[in-house]
Amino acid sequence: MGGMGMGRPRFDDRDFSPEDVEKARAFAKEHFPNRYAAFEAIGDERPMRWMFTRRIVSQWRRLVQLQDQQPEMFETVMREQKLMDDAFGLSREARDGKSGADDKLRAKVVEIVENQLKDRKARIEKLEKALQDQKDQLAKDQNRKDELVDQRIEQLEKDTKPIREREDKNDTPDANPKP
Repeated sequence: MGGMGMGRPRFDDRDFSPEDVEKARAFAKEHFPNRYAAFEAIGDERPMRWMFTRRIVSQWRRLVQLQDQQPEMFETVMREQKLMDDAFGLSREARDGKSGADDKLRAKVVEIVENQLKDRKARIEKLEKALQDQKDQLAKDQNRKDELVDQRIEQLEKDTKPIREREDKNDTPDANPKP
């Protein structure tokens, strides 16, 4: 990708298809209208347009993947991104001198920070619970170490039984007839 003075960055269509671009733009238009409006205001031939197109598609891909793999986290990220989009719109209004926009922007950013802190706290609580569950399981396993050893030996014997049977079968005189 070119830098300053190097001309327009090349849009490498191997990175994503025109269909991906359209899906990503439609997603952004629906969910992030303020940032999408700013994107649309950039002229088609401006280098920033290509940079933002790549960013929109990349973000869309990550969100689609997150939605498929971690729906709960997807909802958290979408909530935060929508708040960020609101803040983006309010920051434009404040920059344009719209009455009350500064106060609304501050209130929105307070909401964003409070949500981030709440989400972080919830993640920490979830991790602490998972850690405690692992500690509890470790304590149980340490108290039944001999039983676990016996179970592993039993499993190994089951896993190797077909191999041993095959080896035993091949070692019998009838299994290896001589021509």
